[in-house]
Amino acid sequence: MCGSERRLMGPLEILFLAIFLFFVFICLARGYPKELGITTVIFAALFLIMQFLTPYLPQALQWLADKLGLGVIDPRTMQHILALTFSLLFIGIIFAGYAGQTFTFPGNQRKGVEGLLLNILVGAVNGYLVAGSLWYFQDFYDYPVADFTNLGGTPYLLDLPLTATAQAITTFLPPALVPSLAWGALLILMLLLRVRR
Repeated sequence: MCGSERRLMGPLEILFLAIFLFFVFICLARGYPKELGITTVIFAALFLIMQFLTPYLPQALQWLADKLGLGVIDPRTMQHILALTFSLLFIGIIFAGYAGQTFTFPGNQRKGVEGLLLNILVGAVNGYLVAGSLWYFQDFYDYPVADFTNLGGTPYLLDLPLTATAQAITTFLPPALVPSLAWGALLILMLLLRVRR
């Protein structure tokens, strides 16, 4: 295993960049009025997860385990369950935002360079929010994906420790920067902008 000081970029940074660029390209194809609707959905998802589920889901899961006679959930198992649950829920909410009727902001899309820059900006924000939040769910729960190894102990998905670059990025992940109630305030702001004529 290479030390974190020897690796300039690891799998997390590559995945973060890939998801980030994916959302930029989506916004270039769909346009920022439609993608602002997805930004609103992302705010709603983060508000739900960070304000309501993160504080209370562990107790609810333990209560359920007690009722089923399963005993105390091992702390590492709980980390696996929570990281997976929040990641899948977050992805599911975003997927639902793209499926069906699109939540589009009113108005005509700007043309030319201004429109291009707005597309890139909104796509970059969405990419940062999605990639950064998925990374946060792993970071907050001590990287459960690193536990999946072959018989020789070599990790399938993530080889810890993180690179110095990844360690620096973790301090700038969206849920680490923004208080949980602020996601609700951002959601309300986007809804007000959406209904404004």
